[in-house]
Amino acid sequence: MNTFLCFLFGSVLLQLVQCINYGAWENVEVEQSIELNRVSLLHRTKYTIKNVGDEDLLNYFVVVPPRHVGKISYHSAALAESLVTLQSGISEDGGEIVIVFPSPIEPNQEISILLMENFNNLTTLATEYIGIGEDQKLLVPLYEYPQSHYPTKTSSTTVLGAPKMEFVRPFTPKKGAHLNVDDNTIGLGPYFDLDPTNLEGSVSEKENGLLLMKYLFNSPLTRVVKLERDVWVSHWADTVQFEEHYDVINDAAKLENGFSRAEWMVKRAAFTPKSALVVFDMPLPEGSFDHYYTDVVGMVTTWKYLPNNHMVLKPRYPIFGGWMANFTIGWTNALGQFSHLLNKQNDEYLLQIPLVNGPKDTIYDEIDLNVYLPEGAKIIDVYPPSVETQVEYSFKKSYFDLNSGHLKTNIKLSNINDEFNYLECHVHYQYSKTALYSKPLYIAMYVFLGLLSFFAMKRIDFSIEKNK
Repeated sequence: MNTFLCFLFGSVLLQLVQCINYGAWENVEVEQSIELNRVSLLHRTKYTIKNVGDEDLLNYFVVVPPRHVGKISYHSAALAESLVTLQSGISEDGGEIVIVFPSPIEPNQEISILLMENFNNLTTLATEYIGIGEDQKLLVPLYEYPQSHYPTKTSSTTVLGAPKMEFVRPFTPKKGAHLNVDDNTIGLGPYFDLDPTNLEGSVSEKENGLLLMKYLFNSPLTRVVKLERDVWVSHWADTVQFEEHYDVINDAAKLENGFSRAEWMVKRAAFTPKSALVVFDMPLPEGSFDHYYTDVVGMVTTWKYLPNNHMVLKPRYPIFGGWMANFTIGWTNALGQFSHLLNKQNDEYLLQIPLVNGPKDTIYDEIDLNVYLPEGAKIIDVYPPSVETQVEYSFKKSYFDLNSGHLKTNIKLSNINDEFNYLECHVHYQYSKTALYSKPLYIAMYVFLGLLSFFAMKRIDFSIEKNK
């Protein structure tokens, strides 16, 4: 999976016109697998395609079904044999993924490509309310066979990673395909000679092979509504300080009869919490120090820093479905771990900041990443991990800022998940020796002027009586 994540850097958002020439492709074979073992769902597809037309083709179009539009957190495409990254992007209406080949594909030429799609918020609860310690089941919309603009000779689908999978409505596979059910795995296919998908509004999703699957998922559905992540860079202290504020909600099934501490203890649910969120395991950068934690109402949560660079937070009560938690954590790292000198002559540096350091199996609705460079620094360029970001610049005054203040870079992201923990945001900036040493000189000058003014004021007689 990590190999595919690097492909995100090569993705571009393609703006499409209304009239599109999809090209004369044929899907020789389509193999797709869907993994249900996480909050965010992973969909892998291998396309073996053939140019059956008379012209060279440069683009291949993948259909994004209506149920999936707006739910893709990230995607990546690559050549199947060499794993060379392919340029790809989502259309403006979200209904297609466009894959661009590095060179045109000639008539009668075959090529195999891999496409990975990661979905957020695609599942729904099978039952909105459950009791303490009861099992939680989810519903997920799947398609019996691939949705495509092109005819398909052979296709197969595998669903895996979750126990007790079952279809909400019994069905018989079309085109004489087989339904294979095994432990934590369901296989559909092979299907032969499929026509292109009819995407007109008059055709129902069921006619296009839509299925609804129910499966067991006894884990919390952790969603960060908003993460404010502040990164303060100090060349004088030789440190990078991190502070994160989390607004978290558990989207799991709600309690049908409310929370009872006695019932929680009697059922020993603390040992098998299932859908309740009982701990936050926060992986931190190696070598961090000066850790701290606060709740919105103080320090009511137990926390501990472990030697394996993890900060473990245990709320004073389990967070059930629909419940929220708000907290702030912080730590410090050495500057040399993240800021590297690029050009000594021009005093240019490259700051490499992890995008998130949050818990595993977590979805983020919105992230505000704020990078504060020292007063007097100049930004040369910012390289966010995705083109679908908003970058803004401003100033913020902090301790001993005498002029404009710290240079603030605000990077906004949305609809991502913990897989982005592996990605970094790069900030190329300049911080001259003049700017570095001018600040303490200015501070010393102001202190000197203040003391000089104080002694001068003491020598002035402000009394209103005449001297005798």
